[in-house]
Amino acid sequence: MTAPTQAQIDAARNNLAILRELNQEAAEHHTLKIVNAYALLVGESDTADPGLPFVLGVFENVFSYLSGEAFGPAGKAAATLFGGMIAGWIDNTPPSLAGAFASYATRYDATWRELNHQLDSLNDQLGSKDPATVEKAWNTQIQFNGQTSTVSALSSSGLPSKVDSNRFDDMVDGVVFSQDQSLWRSMLQEHYEALYYTWYHRGQGEDGNYETLPLEWARYRMGYYPYVFYCYYDYQGGYEPPFHFICANEYVVCRKGTNNWYYLNDDACRYLFIDSTPNSVINADGLFHREAVMNFLGIKHVETVRYCTTDNPFDWREPPRAARPDAAPQAAAA
Repeated sequence: MTAPTQAQIDAARNNLAILRELNQEAAEHHTLKIVNAYALLVGESDTADPGLPFVLGVFENVFSYLSGEAFGPAGKAAATLFGGMIAGWIDNTPPSLAGAFASYATRYDATWRELNHQLDSLNDQLGSKDPATVEKAWNTQIQFNGQTSTVSALSSSGLPSKVDSNRFDDMVDGVVFSQDQSLWRSMLQEHYEALYYTWYHRGQGEDGNYETLPLEWARYRMGYYPYVFYCYYDYQGGYEPPFHFICANEYVVCRKGTNNWYYLNDDACRYLFIDSTPNSVINADGLFHREAVMNFLGIKHVETVRYCTTDNPFDWREPPRAARPDAAPQAAAA
């Protein structure tokens, strides 16, 4: 292979330094996100080690944000570099991450520091006076999610430096948001499930149009129960006009392992959901669309009581279910 020029080496080393700064700044912001997630999702402090796979799962895909067009070829190479480096730690765990930790926060802290240590090591190899060391580092190949990249690809352009403060800050914000999404996804999978039951209803919309009924009724319900999602899967005519038959699954996000349903609390719902119904934005800064939370994050679905009503939408009766307990989930399950 052709030996890299000094200009190419300098460009790659500069991008490695940018990635180091990015990783460190994102980690500083994520520390506050950890406190927030534990408070809203489990109502307790972060006092247990979730294990290496959990934390690497939070890290592994977040830097895929860099593979977007905004960050050019260097961003795509960086996404593969970060992802492949971290994925390899499952089978080849660095000594700094091999032991037990007191909490998620302490394990996360050790993980981002180890990542920076390895970026520094790679940068030092590219800056070596030994041509063989430089060439070996330059041609290092890393694979992740079916993509292969080499360290040499980091000599390309695209990553903003801290000198370009606005673009760099936007890059940090994007990675912080991705890490927050990953943490919430993992914690929802671990601590929550989506109980669902089927509603059967015939009625008409507020404006007399039966096709508007599902959306307006869902938004009405979410005003009282922000932790729900509705999936309408059937319309049937044949009833006295203008009535039509509607079947809907109601999904309710609840804590696992409780004697009574313990719903996702209002503050968590406001932080989590972007929308109520499709295209009805309630929090543009939310983490996920409501449908994605229920159907695409890997939360377990559990079928429960079936319920039927024939009232009009604003007179719907509450289905039979246990009230939310006043005690915390652990006390309720005791």
